[in-house]
Amino acid sequence: MKNSQTWLEAELIALQPRVLVALGSTAAETLIGTGVRVLRDRRQILKGQFCPQTIVTVHPSSLLRAPDEAARAEAYELFLRDLRFIASVIASR
Repeated sequence: MKNSQTWLEAELIALQPRVLVALGSTAAETLIGTGVRVLRDRRQILKGQFCPQTIVTVHPSSLLRAPDEAARAEAYELFLRDLRFIASVIASR
């Protein structure tokens, strides 16, 4: 993990992304810090260590772990809302 984190940090410093999207809690905590909560902080622009416009959302695989079809449909709609928000942020930059 340490080697890949070092590589990731070097890549982000070199790229200097204008918008960065973290999919899931592991990515969010790596990019923002331990205080971030995906469900609480989704669809917000957060200042991360490597990008001043970092957005968190759920990892797409979490949609498959919903307990039933209704919960999956709701999770899918919320994820689509997240993606639309991300697209609007990218388009406005």
